[in-house]
Amino acid sequence: MKKVIFALLLAIAILSSCTAEKSNTNTSPQADGIVIAILDTGISTLAIDEDHLLAGYNYVDSSDNTEDKINHGTAAASVIVGSAPAKIEGLAKNVYLVPLVVRSKTESGEQKGITVETLSQVIIDCVDKYDAKIINISLGIKKDAAEVKKAIDYAEKHGVLAVAAVGNDGKDKDCYYPAAYETVLSVGSHDKDGKLSDFSQRNGTTDILASGEDIWLASKNGKTYGARGTSFAAAYVTAAAANILAKNPHLSPKEVREILCQSATDIGDEGFDTDSGWGILNLEAALAY
Repeated sequence: MKKVIFALLLAIAILSSCTAEKSNTNTSPQADGIVIAILDTGISTLAIDEDHLLAGYNYVDSSDNTEDKINHGTAAASVIVGSAPAKIEGLAKNVYLVPLVVRSKTESGEQKGITVETLSQVIIDCVDKYDAKIINISLGIKKDAAEVKKAIDYAEKHGVLAVAAVGNDGKDKDCYYPAAYETVLSVGSHDKDGKLSDFSQRNGTTDILASGEDIWLASKNGKTYGARGTSFAAAYVTAAAANILAKNPHLSPKEVREILCQSATDIGDEGFDTDSGWGILNLEAALAY
């Protein structure tokens, strides 16, 4: 039986205003741009500049409509490329986002997701169809599914970095996949004081922390709102990885992971492995590494 991915790694607010129903139509990135696949709820063109968007796909509805009906994907995108309407400055400039909808909602407001088998195909499509250099994953399943592991291995083999949120269940020892896989850069959240966020997973799978609290994000209507979650921390790390690859495009996924983790600011034993000096994302140090 197909297993439905029943939740994104963040409780997401639903706004009442409607988003225009249209798809992102850009098809060809500039030669020097980093392509990032965003596996999330879609990206709103009311909030995110279409110059940063490439044509994606809605795997929930099997359609080309990748407009965000929830907020989550747009919020993550605003961390990476910014949002002029929401007055948010992005962390990466010369990048292109491919919105791949893996969670959405019906007209009645019911949220729906994709199956494990579909998730595996989405990851493979990121490599073969969308030519992504980075895959940003804002969802997880509490099961080590062979087909998902195979897809992640495929991405690694083809030089594509996978970045995933570790989850928001706090001290829950359960692992979320694909974040728990060795070749996935798994991201937890820290607060404004540099402490591990209460909600960030403490299960030994976290590679690095980034800001996931007290941050401003863009809603699907282009408004500014505050939220928290490891998904947004993962977006910070994705943006950092894109900046590194922009300067050093021939780095392998393993090399990018090592640069980010080994240049991170060690905060000591905060509930995850810091034996290798891993800690809080330090972009300046990473770029100079």
